Amino acid sequence: MLAVIHVVPANKESTEQMNKALDNIAAKMPPANGAGLACHPEEIVGYGNAAERILEAARDRESDLIVIGIRGAGKHLGAAVHLGQATAHKIVASAACPVLTIRN
Repeated sequence: MLAVIHVVPANKESTEQMNKALDNIAAKMPPANGAGLACHPEEIVGYGNAAERILEAARDRESDLIVIGIRGAGKHLGAAVHLGQATAHKIVASAACPVLTIRN
């Protein structure tokens, strides 16, 4: 199973924002009957702390791998994963499965 997750920050709680995020994810997904797809990704929109929601979703689905994009590191890409406050760092440090980071 493949799941695509978008987490709306806790300070932006609203049904409209959640629906907008889900619509945004759905617009980027291939059609359910897409040619050559082994499966159709599950679309998940969470609310709150991104690292906590991603780890929760991975744990609930007994995920074999988490793939996460990193950004905002500038010339210091390693910093995006190693700074304690970064979402990627929290996921890498706490995940029960391997984590693959991709720079944006």
